Amino acid sequence: MLMKKIILMMLFCFVSMSFHDINTVSTERKVYDTSFLYATELNDSILYLALVHYNVKYPKIVLAQAKLESGNYTSYHCRKRNNFLGLYNSKRGEYFKFNHWTDCIQGYKDMIEYKLKDGEDYYNFLVRIRYASSPNYINKVKQIEESIL
Repeated sequence: MLMKKIILMMLFCFVSMSFHDINTVSTERKVYDTSFLYATELNDSILYLALVHYNVKYPKIVLAQAKLESGNYTSYHCRKRNNFLGLYNSKRGEYFKFNHWTDCIQGYKDMIEYKLKDGEDYYNFLVRIRYASSPNYINKVKQIEESIL
């Protein structure tokens, strides 16, 4: 009788261990198309996909900023320096130059977005960090954001 109880107990432990975390094990493989990262010319769709890919917290607003800062991707800094956000190096007194336009996204995350506090309104954040000198900057970005589908 004791032996039967021990075997049943061991069987119970084995079965319960076998199903431990069964809901957290995923056999599904996700495949993402990242070909947009190799685009040589920017447009709204490509940039938005990249902003989402790099986990930018407010991709639609940052897209609006990029459109404003780069004159719809036509500015010198966008075309020649891959700097569509107008990121400025105040220590050197010049705009940053990036090897690829995706590096500008990483620069934005490293130099700007990390300052964003949890739950903070993004537009209040831009004001708090004095992102732009123009008093109309926020309103312009909001207008562009509203026009983006």
